[in-house]
Amino acid sequence: MSGRTHEETGQTIAFVLLDRFSMNAFASVIEPLRIANRLLGREYYAWTTYSLDGNSVIASNGCEVAVKKSIRELHDADITLLCTGIDVERLPLNPDLGNKLRRLNAMGRTFGAICTGAYLLARYNLLDGRRCTIHWENLRSLREEFPDVEVTSDIFAIDRNCITCAGGMASLDMILRLIAIQHGAYLAHEVAEVALYQNMRSGEICSAS
Repeated sequence: MSGRTHEETGQTIAFVLLDRFSMNAFASVIEPLRIANRLLGREYYAWTTYSLDGNSVIASNGCEVAVKKSIRELHDADITLLCTGIDVERLPLNPDLGNKLRRLNAMGRTFGAICTGAYLLARYNLLDGRRCTIHWENLRSLREEFPDVEVTSDIFAIDRNCITCAGGMASLDMILRLIAIQHGAYLAHEVAEVALYQNMRSGEICSAS
């Protein structure tokens, strides 16, 4: 990378799709990025989809989604998000994915998760001393299993270079907040209007617990 700032060069985003991920949460993140690019008149946000082995992934709704690359090819990204869904507790830990995430964290890159992905981040020991959130159905188990992690019932949480959200439409709120941080509230509201999303929520609005 050159010495230019991300305002000039844009942002690269890695979506790691894992078995039975939430299509709703995934679409609620990627579509606002597409809309933001159109409103900006350039491809500020560029994303790549990954799976553990480079093969397609089955979402929780049964749809099969092709990806571009395997995580072996994930070397750098400004933002890396784990996309998970139901039965996240049953997903085996992949050592290569854990190593990639720890390396990105050490590089100061932003990482995080949507829906239930915070559970995997905790298992990879990436959330100790951090504030995070997860889908409300998983709140109690995450708090009990990882007492050193500050688990909030807010719809999304941004703690330094770690971002998490509770999934569903909360994914849209989280990405709108990131767009506002990088481009200002006006663009975030424009994106929301194009998406016919009328009431942008702050992360401090709690879901069921």
